Amino acid sequence: STNSSQLAVTPLTLGPYGGTPWPVPGVIEAENYDIGGQGSAYNDSDSANLGGQYRSDGVDVEACAEGGYNVGWTAAGEWLKYTVNVAHTGSYRITLRAASLSPQIRGHVELDGVDVTGLMTAPATNGWQTYTDVTAPNVTLTAGQHVMRVFFDGGGWNLNRFTISSNPLPAPQNVTATAGSSQITLSWSAVSGATGYTVLRSAFSGGPYSTLATGIPGTSYTDTGLANGATWYYTVTAEGPGTGIA
Repeated sequence: STNSSQLAVTPLTLGPYGGTPWPVPGVIEAENYDIGGQGSAYNDSDSANLGGQYRSDGVDVEACAEGGYNVGWTAAGEWLKYTVNVAHTGSYRITLRAASLSPQIRGHVELDGVDVTGLMTAPATNGWQTYTDVTAPNVTLTAGQHVMRVFFDGGGWNLNRFTISSNPLPAPQNVTATAGSSQITLSWSAVSGATGYTVLRSAFSGGPYSTLATGIPGTSYTDTGLANGATWYYTVTAEGPGTGIA
């Protein structure tokens, strides 16, 4: 006969804290890192929550002077993961709200394991609860669900939250106008990240302008029913997470 032992193992749940990916653009609180535990949702050099607040795993969370909570007692090589949902492909600003008594603030942000910010640094703020903004101004993010990781390249600084905001779209370039009988056809170069375009018209240079069309899917528009011999002025706006006007 053969003796055997049985061991019941429950798979570790992984995913966003609260069950829903954090929307981007948006503000993500540092303490709302993913669930999943050490090595999966976070990497922390000690097993206790030294701040004793908010959550009961190994990440060190304390009450924050700016309200809510912050992650502290950080060491170089530690990191936190956040499941996010990016609304639009485009250019974004990522801003860490950070504080440090004496060491320089050093960190970076990764998306699906790829460094998207490069090293982000700031001088010490001379107080654990004296916060400053540390910004990566031009970060390309693609639409959809991703895992974002905040990495502590240097330890000894606190993280309150991080903000991801859309950069304005650039203005459409190479705008041209071709006159025809009772009509004018506009064309322009495509703007990366634009979901459509708006065309406005005025009888006067500098406006005021009235809207002719919105949500134009392509890069041309024909304005019809015009009186021949009249002069018209146009602007073209790129629509999307930001706007760009030409």
